[in-house]
Amino acid sequence: MGQEITKDLPIIRYIADSNLEPEDYPFTESLSLFLVSDRIVKILKELEIPGMQCFKSEIVCTDGKVKDNYYTINVINYEDCLNKEKSEFEHLKLEIT
Repeated sequence: MGQEITKDLPIIRYIADSNLEPEDYPFTESLSLFLVSDRIVKILKELEIPGMQCFKSEIVCTDGKVKDNYYTINVINYEDCLNKEKSEFEHLKLEIT
């Protein structure tokens, strides 16, 4: 399970390495945090998916333009489906301060 974030966060800023228009799902920070467009958030909210937190985010392109129609999704209700006996993996711990 992911951890619920229980405090208010400022807008989460991601720095892009190009000026290309980001996709609806440009990149992932961890196993439970995902950067997605507002279009994806709208779909997820319409589906009433439980165990999800949305935090306003933005992408800053190399030319300084800010794409502000993004959210960081924190998934706190997911199923562990990794076969730990047959897989090689490393646990990652994310701390938000």
